[in-house]
Amino acid sequence: MEKTIVYLLVPQYSGVEGAIQSAFDLASSVNPDGPIQFHLVNYPEVNPQPNLTFEEDWTGQMEPVPISLSLFLGSNKKLLFEERRKFLEVPEELVLRMNAAADWLFHQESPPRENSLALLINPFGNTNNVFCGPSPTHKNAGFIQTTHYATEVLTARYIPIAYEFFAAALRFRAFNVPDFAQRFWHNEDLGCVNDFNRAIANIRFKVLTADICDSCYAHIEKQRLSPQFIEHVRAGFEQVAAEQNNFKRAQRSRKPIDMHLGFRYLTFESIKARVMLSPKEMTLYKFFITQPKGVKYHELGDYKKELIDLYRELFNGEPDEMQTTIQGVVDRWCSFDSDISQTVSKINKKIKDEIGDALAEPFLITGERGEAKAIPYATLRQRF
Repeated sequence: MEKTIVYLLVPQYSGVEGAIQSAFDLASSVNPDGPIQFHLVNYPEVNPQPNLTFEEDWTGQMEPVPISLSLFLGSNKKLLFEERRKFLEVPEELVLRMNAAADWLFHQESPPRENSLALLINPFGNTNNVFCGPSPTHKNAGFIQTTHYATEVLTARYIPIAYEFFAAALRFRAFNVPDFAQRFWHNEDLGCVNDFNRAIANIRFKVLTADICDSCYAHIEKQRLSPQFIEHVRAGFEQVAAEQNNFKRAQRSRKPIDMHLGFRYLTFESIKARVMLSPKEMTLYKFFITQPKGVKYHELGDYKKELIDLYRELFNGEPDEMQTTIQGVVDRWCSFDSDISQTVSKINKKIKDEIGDALAEPFLITGERGEAKAIPYATLRQRF
């Protein structure tokens, strides 16, 4: 059985964050021995951020424009999740980067070109507001933007990313032509793999159909792709769609999704997402999860030993730094230093960035100014 190998090139400077890992895990779980194989690859790309234009008002919600050779457009800084997409790259540079990623892969690994696709897993935005797509000049290259607004309109960020893993494999096999944008890019959203979502929110429509339109189907038929490959793509699309359907969403609205509290991660298995917290952040989170009635900041001094013991369990720095670091951090918290509120804000932001505001609400450390801070989930889970 001929394999189609999709290499997911994750730049070292961005790393494999939760949405990427969850998308990969979902895609890899569909017919693991089937004709489509997914591989995560650590890609040593130079960070292009210093050369990108930062636009504070960029939302990423406008209509996308095809990236093709005839549509190149001419081209302070923060680096949190939703701000990465505000670092904008012109299409010409994005094409060069995805092509370079593919060339690097073939130089390093020497996979068979006829069967291999290199997808640049890109954290930065582009002036055409395209979420994903094949290179117009390199048959083995493409990209997905993991910070695109499209990742925020579904139940969880990993869903559209996982969908595009399978879509990229299908485009590679069936639509691999230089004039792809002119021939196959749909000007209206049809619920098809070749929708690039004139209205970004319509990506939900595309995901839920798990289908292709009649004209794209007719073209695929002419390519004589193996039945096993088509079945694998169909199974992948349907698995992703199942993660997004409204019955699951209704269940989650009635009862919070479950969360596993690990050593470094908050794991939300039902939506294939996880949030990595630093030892300092995890110390504070584990403390508040054990306090369903909440604790006021000025009361933290009463829990100093508990906080220190928790931090010791989680500390991963140099042993000779442990006592000084832990004591210093906990002392600041217990003296109501601003570090406590800053740490809480960072924790809450990481959770919201990963699973979205609506799903995140029960898991945030909340409380009015001067009132007890608590995690609603700590109380809610006692009810079920």
